[in-house]
Amino acid sequence: MMTEGWNPISMEDRFILWAQVRSGTPRMRIDSGGVLRPERWPEGGGIVYLGDVASSFLSALGPHAPPEFIERPGFDEQRWTLAASSSGLQIIIRSESYWGFALLARCYLNRIEIIGERSDVGRLVMDVLASLGHNPWNAAFGWAFKRHTNLSIP
Repeated sequence: MMTEGWNPISMEDRFILWAQVRSGTPRMRIDSGGVLRPERWPEGGGIVYLGDVASSFLSALGPHAPPEFIERPGFDEQRWTLAASSSGLQIIIRSESYWGFALLARCYLNRIEIIGERSDVGRLVMDVLASLGHNPWNAAFGWAFKRHTNLSIP
């Protein structure tokens, strides 16, 4: 499967994608066990801004247990790593800043690692592209994106 901007680094059934975050919403919570919860979770917890790309990947993944944080956000609620799995697919999403002082959502990118069958990964990515309504592989700050990921972009 080839799509414009599709540049996975393939290692058997493992694919790594880099995507530009455009929106920091939705705002969610992390419970005491490190599990992602809705913002109005009754037990409270730390705040995290999931972002449009991560939210779309989690929605497209289908039914799954609540994602768990491998790395919780600290002062910067948009810098984190989480994992989720469903239907033979596993995803690990890392959110990090790549330009400036990360004052805007567009200063963030997501590194998405997907493990699964090529056809299932293709379906997931196409579902994400359809739900986002924009190409997440187009970087807002191309030179900084290239420096951070070591990938050339069109």
